[in-house]
Amino acid sequence: MRTPSGAGVLLAFIGLLASPISAVASPTVVAQAPAAQSTISGHVTDARGEPVSGATISAEGGGKNYPTTSGSDGSFQISVPAGVYTVTVTHGGFQTASNEVATTAGATFNADVRLQPTSFESLQVIGRTTTRSTSTSARSTFNATPASQDVITAQVFQDNASLQMRNELNQTPGIISALPPAVNPASPGAITFPNIRGSLSFETAALIDGHPLAVSDFGDFVTTFLNPAIFGSVEVIKGPGAASPEIQRAIGGTVNFRTLSPTARPAGDITYGVDNFGGSYTTLR
Repeated sequence: MRTPSGAGVLLAFIGLLASPISAVASPTVVAQAPAAQSTISGHVTDARGEPVSGATISAEGGGKNYPTTSGSDGSFQISVPAGVYTVTVTHGGFQTASNEVATTAGATFNADVRLQPTSFESLQVIGRTTTRSTSTSARSTFNATPASQDVITAQVFQDNASLQMRNELNQTPGIISALPPAVNPASPGAITFPNIRGSLSFETAALIDGHPLAVSDFGDFVTTFLNPAIFGSVEVIKGPGAASPEIQRAIGGTVNFRTLSPTARPAGDITYGVDNFGGSYTTLR
């Protein structure tokens, strides 16, 4: 048996299926506001209070770095999001200065910096090297140049009874003791000068203990009268301007004559020799 109420429910259900959905709820999109900015400003001065221009200032915080430089009056200004920052100031000739600054939105924070000059007290040790030897003449050398090197030790001169530099230089690969034209190479007093890798006489730099030597009008250094007894070693460094503090025309390379180092206790020696022609020589140090 059908009742009016049952028919009404059925019709209402059919009408619900036939009616389209009139509205669908859409998500609300909220735009993210930019982080509120703050300002770090100040002046960079030296120990006397004078402005330092061109100093590099960086504010590091929140995984980011915000750099700038100081103006002619030493002033600087950096716009950063609110937060905690490490402000670092660097400039040549001054010690690095740093400070922490906590900023809040919309505010300006002062970060004046007074730089102190670099001094020996401010230098830091970046490395050490140590060498040990029982003999002063056989001590190790420390050289970081990538150029090809040869070292003639004092022991080599003693073993070969060399009275002059030229013989040992001639026996070292890459360097010879050149002579001027019309000079008798057999003469013990013949003028000689070092040439590296076939360069001309004025294209080889000559040093004593790392100091460049004065040269004559021809631009070369005469090694004839250098006594091997006063040198601990001779360093031959091959390559354009290699290891020369004043390169000038050192196209071939550099020869550095290293004098003996002082000893903890007084020391000396005597060398005496004779030749087949009735000559003799003596070296007293």
